Amino acid sequence: KNNHISAIIYLPKGMFKTTAIATNIIVFKKKQKTNDILMINVRKKNNLNVNLLLELITKRSTTEISRLTSLNEISAHDYNLSASLYFRPQVKKTDLKQLIMKQKELEEKLHSLQYAFQHKLTSLNL
Repeated sequence: KNNHISAIIYLPKGMFKTTAIATNIIVFKKKQKTNDILMINVRKKNNLNVNLLLELITKRSTTEISRLTSLNEISAHDYNLSASLYFRPQVKKTDLKQLIMKQKELEEKLHSLQYAFQHKLTSLNL
């Protein structure tokens, strides 16, 4: 409420040897006055790029892994700072025509394999 948090970095599980749970780094500010918190989600990254994190925090930019979250939005979530509230999984869009073509291709391959299997059984007199 008092606007002391500058950024929150959501880290992957097992980042620290002492715990296997997901952890966070909270970056506090002394004098900087903003009405938002930069949230950075690196939970799905295998290695941390510290330079990238510093750049995101310095520029306070919105990217694929970061976003500025207003205090109003945080208040609407009862000040819960859980990453799942602010980062939604992105749904991959798939072209329906490509799916249909892939299905036909797989059906043809299945038919071919079934034919070869039947032919092999026949040749073995089974």
